[in-house]
Amino acid sequence: MQDESRGLYSLKELDGFPYRYELHMHTAESSKCGVSPAADMVDELKRLGFTGAVITDHFVNGNGRCDRQAPWETQIDQILSGYRAAKKRGDEIGVQILFGWEASIEGKDYLTYGLDEQFLYSHPRLGKMPAREYAELVHEFGGFLIHAHPFRKAWYFPPEHKAELLEGVHDAVEIYNAGNGRQEYNDEAFEYAKAHNSVMTVGSDTHWIESIGAGTMAFPRRAKDIRDLISMIKSRECRMLTTPLDEIRQKK
Repeated sequence: MQDESRGLYSLKELDGFPYRYELHMHTAESSKCGVSPAADMVDELKRLGFTGAVITDHFVNGNGRCDRQAPWETQIDQILSGYRAAKKRGDEIGVQILFGWEASIEGKDYLTYGLDEQFLYSHPRLGKMPAREYAELVHEFGGFLIHAHPFRKAWYFPPEHKAELLEGVHDAVEIYNAGNGRQEYNDEAFEYAKAHNSVMTVGSDTHWIESIGAGTMAFPRRAKDIRDLISMIKSRECRMLTTPLDEIRQKK
């Protein structure tokens, strides 16, 4: 095991968990910080042997690539464009693309899973809700929230930002984020999750094809859909993988 104390595995330790997914991925179409087009990223997932990915582009209250002055439906169309391009390419080449987004609220980022496009179109206040109200609505409709990189410190956080987690808002904690830059941020997330017996996930937080695979999840079977993937995460029927990028690409 790559890090036995944290339950982190390497790419060589996939026995019984052969289905790999990216859980934190951004596209150039919908995230302002995205670099690689969705179709190119899906092609790379295929080349590296991934089963699938959850597209988690930034939302209207974050670094989403949308016109905030446009009607709500237009904003959502823009936010969805990366997912839709990825899904189209995934269907063509056999890579499972699942839907999510990354909401930024009060200086905190929440990967939101388990809801559909119609949910977004139907809730025009979604981008203005405080964290607890947002979480209540997401949970009411059966959604799942992962607090992404909770202890990261970065220039783009507002002055009032506090590196903390709000109890009752998240369902899981991202204990390893390959884009954090400083390991101490991952260490703090792990220590919090361990102390609170939280469900744990990892993510590459990939914005370009070269960083795909740095932090991923492996499962014993292919997910039927996003709700099934959530079920495996919640039941901890998975393995968390952290793998040097050169090792990933040497494999192919």
